[in-house]
Amino acid sequence: MATYAVGDIHGQAGALRRLLAQVEPSLTPGDWVVFLGDFIDRGPDSNGVLEELVRFRRRAPCAVRCLLGNHEQWLLRTLADPTAHSWLLGMSGWTTVASYSPEVAALLRERAHAAGVELLRGRVALPYERFFALLPASHLELLRALEPFVRTPDAVCVHGGARSGAPVEAQAARSLVWGDASFPDGYDGPDRIVYGHCDDALLGEDGVVRARRNRAGTAWGIDSVARGALTCLRLPDQAVFWAPVVE
Repeated sequence: MATYAVGDIHGQAGALRRLLAQVEPSLTPGDWVVFLGDFIDRGPDSNGVLEELVRFRRRAPCAVRCLLGNHEQWLLRTLADPTAHSWLLGMSGWTTVASYSPEVAALLRERAHAAGVELLRGRVALPYERFFALLPASHLELLRALEPFVRTPDAVCVHGGARSGAPVEAQAARSLVWGDASFPDGYDGPDRIVYGHCDDALLGEDGVVRARRNRAGTAWGIDSVARGALTCLRLPDQAVFWAPVVE
């Protein structure tokens, strides 16, 4: 029995497929695979990432869980409110839209440009329905079911971090998705934490990726995709798998 935690993917579908090709042969029915969130935006193929996650959940022999990242959180806010533009403007949401339809991405850019400063005041809706109508039902189902944390026999998996002094079950989703100001080095809670979000996995000069440990040795950071590698940490043996990002 083992826990495989996969760091932020950010639209890098090719790297995800290469990483899963390494991990899948060793999976057994008692294992857990936990994807730590931030599947979308920035990279070129958020569509492909969500499709690969859907397919992997169907074929994996073990438990597969997907966490809520801050990028998905703001996308879901826009899904509920077409006057909420933080996802599109602040999270590089354009790349996600373009992965489904370059034409719809161009339309949203045109409408956003025409709205000007009123867009920032939250008074203007954009035609996001044109984008969300393109998402397969399986992609929307995955996004709506994302979890703020997952507790496995080996660790607590979160996207952004956790606070000391309270079990994650009692913590607000915002702390788990965005992280706490004292995390990770100030964290001294009872749980072992695996997290993404912070771009602090260690990439050595030898090209090897390693998880970043906090001072107490109770939290492992595995976000490295912005620096060219998608990382997976296996517990309890702390083995690291990684795949290069190839644009």
